[in-house]
Formats: sequence, C-alpha cells, structure tokens
Amino acid sequence: MVRRKRAGFTHKQLAAKTGVQLHWIRRYEFDRCLPPQPEWDSLRKFLKLPPKPILTFTQPEKPIDRPKIGEHLRRRRLELKLCLAEAAPRMGVSVPTLGLWELGKAFPKHCYHAQIGTGILTSKHVTLEREYSGKLWLTFATEERSAVHHILREAKIPADFKDLASRAATLADLDQLVEKLTKEGGEHNKAASATLTDAKEKLLGEATDLRAAALDAILKLVPQFFYFDEYSSLPGSIKIQELMTKQKDDLSEDESTARSLLELAGAESEYLLNADYEVRKRELENVANSITQDVLKYWTTNSELRVMIDIRQSS
Repeated sequence: MVRRKRAGFTHKQLAAKTGVQLHWIRRYEFDRCLPPQPEWDSLRKFLKLPPKPILTFTQPEKPIDRPKIGEHLRRRRLELKLCLAEAAPRMGVSVPTLGLWELGKAFPKHCYHAQIGTGILTSKHVTLEREYSGKLWLTFATEERSAVHHILREAKIPADFKDLASRAATLADLDQLVEKLTKEGGEHNKAASATLTDAKEKLLGEATDLRAAALDAILKLVPQFFYFDEYSSLPGSIKIQELMTKQKDDLSEDESTARSLLELAGAESEYLLNADYEVRKRELENVANSITQDVLKYWTTNSELRVMIDIRQSS
C-alpha cells in the first residue's frame, strides 16, 4: 500500500494502468495470495518491486539494522573504562538494570533518552490541559543540576577544572566553565570547551532553556486526541441494490453513511451487485480488510477487532 500511494496511484488507477483486476490488487496488498509472475511484471512497470513476487510487496523495505541500544551502551562504557558498578550510578539506575540493557533483555524508558538525560524530568506524572482555543498547558518539574551532570559526562574535564565542574549546578554555571576553559587556552581545555558546548546544544536543540527543551520532548510523546460531538449511525442492514444505484442527493443519512463507508474502502458496484455469491464475498472481504486496517490505525484497545460485511440475496 505504501509503494502504491508513494507512486501516486489509487486502486482504480493502478488497475487501469496494469490491467490487473481491482479486487486482486487489494488481495495482494493484504497478503491474501501471492501474485502470479505475469501480473507481478505488470505491477513492476509502475511500482518499485523486486523481480520475483513476494508477500507485503507494497510495504517499504526494512531499514538497515542499526546497533542495538545495549551494544551501544556497552561500547560507550568500555570506551570510558567504567565497570558496571561505576557506570550505573552515573546513569541513575541500578547495576542489574544496566546489565539487562546491555544484554538486550530490557530497554531504557523514555526518561533515559539521550536528548533529555537521566533525572532531568523529575515528575512522575505530566498533566496536560487544553483550552477550547486549542492552547495547551503542561505541568511538570525538571532538575537543572541533573542536566548539567548529563552534559559534563560527555566531556573529559582537565584536572585543573574538575573542582569547578563538580560545583556547577545550573546551565549558567556551565557557561562560566566553558568561558574559563576557552580563556585558559590549551588543546585539552579547548577540546573540553567544544565538547561541552556541543552537548548543551544537543540537549537543548532549538529551545532557549531546559524547560522548553523538556516541553518539546514531552510533546513528541503526547498521543493524538480526537474530539467529536456529532456522528452518523450505520444501519444494521441495508438494501444494497438501492444503495448503490441511488443518486447521492436522494440518500437518507443512514444510507449516506453506508455508501461513504463502502466508497472509503474502494468498493466496486459491479462486484457487490454480482449474482455470484463467491464474487460478492471476495469483494466484501477486500472491503472489510481495508476498513479494518483503517480502524486499527486509531483504535488500539483491541488489536483483534475485525470488520465483517456480508450481502445476501432475498426473494
């Protein structure tokens, strides 16, 4: 589906271009069957696909695997010549926790993300409020001293400045340390000054202070909310022949809801109204799968939820 959309084709457009029937394209996208080579070759003319048919052919290739977080933590710890007992307290976690991270048996929580640093966000709960105007209000607490320590860990502080660095409790103190390192000169002092400056910029990003940086990080984790106070109901059963042949202006509200749902899934009238039940059933499965996929994008409470649609003829 991703590749088709990136190529700018709807189901109908791709079917018209390739000569592959619409309902088969939908079945291929939902991995209901493997495309035969001739149809695959037709699809390859318009989509970037491998030579041989595969399932999930419309999904993007898997990204290149990056080193696991545990491998990165272990490599960095060894670079700093620290044992687990020395590294864990600096990160604000227990030795067993750090050990599990390095072994890949557990994964660090968001509060240990490198962008923010351990212990900077001290609130166990973040309160978010929204005004009717759309303005957001967030309540949380941060610890600037932890941010400073997080930055200092990135640099090798010269011996003459370690005492001053240990007393730094605010970003203003850190700026003074950087200024003195730069003023003192020397290769090691300049290297430490540059490292501290880069680490601070990395932590703050485009924010002007620590609280604004924490706010940016929190907002990235806020889920999307939907508010609606009006909705249309879908009738339990409808007369499909009338529904698909009526003019849109002549549809009732319930019928319009049902018609819109079928159109959203790309349903084809010629298949829905076909006298052969197997043909209708195949199209309905495609429609149900398409709607289910859209629903599960936003409804995550029950991942086993499935939409079922059936059409039966009556005398």
